[in-house]
Amino acid sequence: MNKLDISQLKTVIFDWDGTLAETRTPRLWAINQIMAKYGLPDWQNTKQQQNPMLSFMDNFPLVFGEKANQAYNEYFHLYKDNIAQMIKPFPGVKELLSFFYKQGVLISIMTNKDRRLLDYELPLLFSPSIATTFIFGTSYSSISNLTLSLIKTIRFLINSFLLFKYNISISD
Repeated sequence: MNKLDISQLKTVIFDWDGTLAETRTPRLWAINQIMAKYGLPDWQNTKQQQNPMLSFMDNFPLVFGEKANQAYNEYFHLYKDNIAQMIKPFPGVKELLSFFYKQGVLISIMTNKDRRLLDYELPLLFSPSIATTFIFGTSYSSISNLTLSLIKTIRFLINSFLLFKYNISISD
């Protein structure tokens, strides 16, 4: 088996939710508060209404109908007001990111989370300068647009500064 020579590693791409940050617990807590307010069953019991190809945020119209924007706004504020007490990194993540950073490995973070929430969450756990690039799936109106954006981002990374031998993507 070949061993990875860390000096050859140029970049790693991490998923935010469920890989770097444990946000499932606070997300479900906040959304279930909103679901109860609207007289709906908890989020897990609306799976048949949700589209697994869509982001959490993009599923709101499927679950809340015409009240989706209002419900999302309420969720956003409830989540943001409480996340600082609930969010945590997974064990070993801070040390791993620090190791890559000190080795000069470029760190990218991707998510389909609302950018405003990641901008708020990131400094709660890590220095925002830890990551070189961010990829936000919610900036795109369709899966094909997201796929195209990811391809363009990867091409940019390759052409601009990677000239890599090894690149790693880590997600849940």
